[in-house]
Amino acid sequence: MMWDGAYKLIYASNQVIQAIPDNAPAADLQLKGENLYLRALMHFSLVRIFGLPYAQNPAQNLGVPS
Repeated sequence: MMWDGAYKLIYASNQVIQAIPDNAPAADLQLKGENLYLRALMHFSLVRIFGLPYAQNPAQNLGVPS
């Protein structure tokens, strides 16, 4: 459930980010920045919840779920 919800938000954020050019008005750039933040927060949360501890096996556990 968490995985699906997070990736739905990441997908929606990507849609907004791609739709707003870098030379857009300030209000649009703020919206783009907020979506960049939300996307990063979701990636960070997924790694915290599903990532394997790095200390257990540094060669293989790079924060990617198995």
